[in-house]
Amino acid sequence: IPQNELLEYSDEIHLPTPNLEKLKNISLFDSFKSRKTSRQFLRENVSMDDLSSILYCCFSYIHGQEWADFSENNIKFFGKRRSFPSAAAMEGTTVYLMIRSFSGLTPGVFFYEPKQHKLLKVNEEPSDSLITSLMADQFWSKDISIGFFLVANMHKTWTKDIKARGYLATYLEAGHASQNLQLSATAMGLNTWITGTFRDDEMSELLALKTIEKFATFFVGVGKGLNHSIR
Repeated sequence: IPQNELLEYSDEIHLPTPNLEKLKNISLFDSFKSRKTSRQFLRENVSMDDLSSILYCCFSYIHGQEWADFSENNIKFFGKRRSFPSAAAMEGTTVYLMIRSFSGLTPGVFFYEPKQHKLLKVNEEPSDSLITSLMADQFWSKDISIGFFLVANMHKTWTKDIKARGYLATYLEAGHASQNLQLSATAMGLNTWITGTFRDDEMSELLALKTIEKFATFFVGVGKGLNHSIR
């Protein structure tokens, strides 16, 4: 499995231990029922505890480093498991965050490092006008508190699924991840909005993606608002 390249970053923030009570106290059906594409956000602060819990449940290795069925059969285990399946089993999807309205953290653009459950700052906070441009003029995106960019690493995926098949696997994986992210944020009492429409060159510059094999596939905006579909 190809290794992740070393990331250039200016700061690192260790996230608090996830508090999973909110997620445990709401049913899956209630999350399904409540999830809605919202386009009216109020740019209010999201707590560090809520962000920590969402990132842990959606993008960290919640199953630990050992699988019982492998251990029982004395099979050496090298893989890792997150809460969503990897279409090529190569863990090709990573997550970057655009943090704007947040309690206890200076705004900016961050990479989530799941092994140590921490954020690495890769860029400064973009302006309202830049965000609107990035999102192909979907202007309500500028009021989102936290934006999650799902980023594909084709160098990993193409190790198994080559050419067009690799792209299909990548977008399937991102779809699984975005669904988990939306349901988790909804369970935490937050509103969500998703898009796959943005300006790729500007997006890659903001996220400091240095190779063409890495690119954003989906964006999930999370925040507090009026839960209106129309802005």
